[in-house]
Amino acid sequence: MTSTVLENKTSINDSKAIIEASLPYQVLHLASKFASKDESRHVLLYINCYKVEKTNSIVIESTNGHYLFRWIGKVNDYYNFPSDKSILIHKDHFNKSDIKATNVDFYSDNTFQVWHATNKSFSTYEKAYGTYPNLEQLIPDKLDCLPGDGIGFNSQYLGLYFNAIHRYLGSNKVSTLFSNKPTTPVIFKSELDFNRLEDTEVTFLIMPVLKRK
Repeated sequence: MTSTVLENKTSINDSKAIIEASLPYQVLHLASKFASKDESRHVLLYINCYKVEKTNSIVIESTNGHYLFRWIGKVNDYYNFPSDKSILIHKDHFNKSDIKATNVDFYSDNTFQVWHATNKSFSTYEKAYGTYPNLEQLIPDKLDCLPGDGIGFNSQYLGLYFNAIHRYLGSNKVSTLFSNKPTTPVIFKSELDFNRLEDTEVTFLIMPVLKRK
């Protein structure tokens, strides 16, 4: 899946601008935490958003090259993705937590609107050029959960993930680990509660650290 920011740039005041996507703010905020902070990585500074027509679902994902974050949600009355193009949005637009925010509407004039319980705010976002990596191909087709040996992790990466999701963990919610062996990607799946999104699932992929014997 390749992604580019919407090309039909007009004006923030263009009354003809149409909504290209309506996405959950909290998921975008989480995704911003797992995008790269290295300016030289360019496209990895962005959150990748697109629709999968076959399953009528929306994907929001990010990566820094060492781990990846992914959310897949069904199109519903609140969240939609009418555009046939993907959207790349810079992580800095959503690096602030806002538990009262609900939808984010992205328009065809490169503006977006954040909806809150009592108000709304407009912002603009810049174009991005480049091809986003195909993160789908990094996720194993099958996870046997039979590692056969201990699996090593970068503790900072694990801490980043669980610190990011803990405020969205409802009572009795769990995170489940899936793996194959100590040299292949490991998947964490977590059940979270957001505004208008209860019992939704996010995915965190991390590469194990090989332990020298």
